[in-house]
Amino acid sequence: MTHIIKMNKTVLYLLLLVLLISCKAQNKEIKLLSNNLYKDDKGNIIFRIRDLEGLKEEKGMTVKNDSLNFSHVYDSKTNTYIKNNEVIDWETFDNIFNDPKNVEKTKEKQNGITFYCYFSDKNNTYLYPFLSTRLLLIKGNDYEVLGGAYLKVNNEIYWKAKKLKSVDIETFKTVQLVNTADYHELSIGSDKDHLYGGNEIMSYKEFKDRYRTDEELERKYFKK
Repeated sequence: MTHIIKMNKTVLYLLLLVLLISCKAQNKEIKLLSNNLYKDDKGNIIFRIRDLEGLKEEKGMTVKNDSLNFSHVYDSKTNTYIKNNEVIDWETFDNIFNDPKNVEKTKEKQNGITFYCYFSDKNNTYLYPFLSTRLLLIKGNDYEVLGGAYLKVNNEIYWKAKKLKSVDIETFKTVQLVNTADYHELSIGSDKDHLYGGNEIMSYKEFKDRYRTDEELERKYFKK
């Protein structure tokens, strides 16, 4: 009987130890870096974004409720994942749209700037492609907000973290067109040869169907 009591006490102590460890793990420190952007004591980046349903977890990223949790960033140049703490400078890391001058350049405040998840620190730029499982690392922080979701980084242009291909960097700029669906102004891209809807060259059908008539742009790009 005494032996059974001792065993029960041992089991109880083990259960209490497991419980304490579990509680300690669940109560890890979460630090607010800036609006809607957090990090925990292990260097994970946590931020909320809409429409996460169906998003599958991958290396370096987990989904919990309405939040994304990144433990790694992805370097597409080397096809490798790097732990956040090995590359991010936490003292200067922030969402670039927390800078008022960057918000002003978007001209689309009614659509919710936090949707564009672009980050930077003193060394690098980090882009989150919408409904992706990776936080992209772009080495260097020479970036410029061009308008809407268009961002120039190191002589490349991105739209919602998707790179524009065959774009003329020197003549690229953004212009505003009125969307016929809700009559809001949207930023599209343009260079000397093309208009861009998102990161793709815009077709004449898309131009006519989606946007209110702009005769000057129609003559320049589609009636040559």
